[in-house]
Amino acid sequence: MSAVVSVASMATAGLPAANLPKANAPAVNAAATAVSPSAPNVRARKPHYRAIFLSDIHLGTKDCQADALLAFLKSVRCDTLYLLGDIVDLWAMSKLAHWPQSHSDVVRAILSKARRGTRIVYIPGNHDRPLRHHVKQVFGNITLLREGVHETVSGRRYWLIHGDDFDVHVRCNRLLALIGDKSNDALLRLNRHLNQLRLKFGLPYFSLAGYIKQRLGRARAYIERYEQAVASETARRGFDGVICGHIHVPASKDLSGIQYRNNGDWVESCSALIEDEHGEIRLLYRPLQGQQQGRRQGKIEPFSLPSLADAA
Repeated sequence: MSAVVSVASMATAGLPAANLPKANAPAVNAAATAVSPSAPNVRARKPHYRAIFLSDIHLGTKDCQADALLAFLKSVRCDTLYLLGDIVDLWAMSKLAHWPQSHSDVVRAILSKARRGTRIVYIPGNHDRPLRHHVKQVFGNITLLREGVHETVSGRRYWLIHGDDFDVHVRCNRLLALIGDKSNDALLRLNRHLNQLRLKFGLPYFSLAGYIKQRLGRARAYIERYEQAVASETARRGFDGVICGHIHVPASKDLSGIQYRNNGDWVESCSALIEDEHGEIRLLYRPLQGQQQGRRQGKIEPFSLPSLADAA
């Protein structure tokens, strides 16, 4: 019930709504200013981006990396925050809800940004599908859409979607899609137990799901089919690029002239997309606590990511 209240609260921040899908706010400086050693009481300025894109947070589940996301939200500012689906996992919560204080803190951080003038655009995904019944509604400074368009300061137009509509293009039917989701859930549970064991032995975080996606041929083939299907439809609609989520694979690449950008997730990758002052859409990573770069002894390599640094 607390999760439902939190979702409702997210949709009622009392600020004036902005027109959509325009995104023509002036570009801002994305560079952070370092704290001067001679002035220790002066805080470093937070990076200010024109837009930040997040998806696949999965609040309400044990696998959500809420603490890492909260640290990221507190470290940045933006004119527009796009939430591209699976923010609150209503699907999983209908079976078993997991809602610690950190999940409420994430919702509170988002609402705080809305109160301070950040425009919030929420495009529900398949795991928060019930919210699609409320698309085109405006709640203060928060707007729900089925899909959207973001125009960068450089004039490029990006199609904004969650991405689950393309499951039919890369899987045989909805039953197989459901089986795929159940397999992924089982993999995440195994990953959670594996890392609890690794933690006891002082080993860094290891993304089992990420490792399998990179190594298993069938998984790579599925990802490639998904990316190509999304890029093809983006081109057919006349956009310069697409920003999506859904498959939990962060990406920043050009596919046949289409700029394909995937947010990744806050279950494994802990990644986000931002628009910088030049109008470029860049991929940022935020590593999980205890995650280290480099290799461990043996055949398995940790799925390590740079700390809040460009991945493109």
